[in-house]
Amino acid sequence: MKLKVLILSVVVLSLMGCETVPPIDWNAPSNTESRVFVSHDDFKRITTFDGPNLAHYGKNILSLWAWKSDDGSEGFMIYDKEVYRLGLSQDPYFYDEAYDLNGKRLPVRRIDFDVRIGDSVYTEIFSVDVSRAYLESSFSTGIRIKVYGKKLSKIISIPGGYVQGFMSKFDQVN
Repeated sequence: MKLKVLILSVVVLSLMGCETVPPIDWNAPSNTESRVFVSHDDFKRITTFDGPNLAHYGKNILSLWAWKSDDGSEGFMIYDKEVYRLGLSQDPYFYDEAYDLNGKRLPVRRIDFDVRIGDSVYTEIFSVDVSRAYLESSFSTGIRIKVYGKKLSKIISIPGGYVQGFMSKFDQVN
């Protein structure tokens, strides 16, 4: 009897893992457009746009973010939140430079930095400022930039369909 229960439990547990969620095709603009979170602050008179997360692991976030004020001004950025663990003798990344494939330097802004000393867990949040024209020029090619820190560099890639869907949502909202 115990063997039957054990076998049944193994079968049930293995079948539970068979249901998978298909990956999202970020090259299809509609997949991004429908997932952009929009909010308006009546006091600041500003609307913010938070694109869906492209990061594939942990608590990290990679997305496009934008704002539009009621007077018509606007701003755009690539938002990156990276959570990582370092040994006691290692230094944080401190991302501070970004370049695209054309060698154009893009402004990097540090938004937040946090350290949990006991766990040696670092949270680094920064943005790369981009213009509307820069985003619109990447509809077919996507965005590929390299961000440099004091100890490390990484490549950020955002598909063209993602950018196109994000901008479509941005332009729909007054």
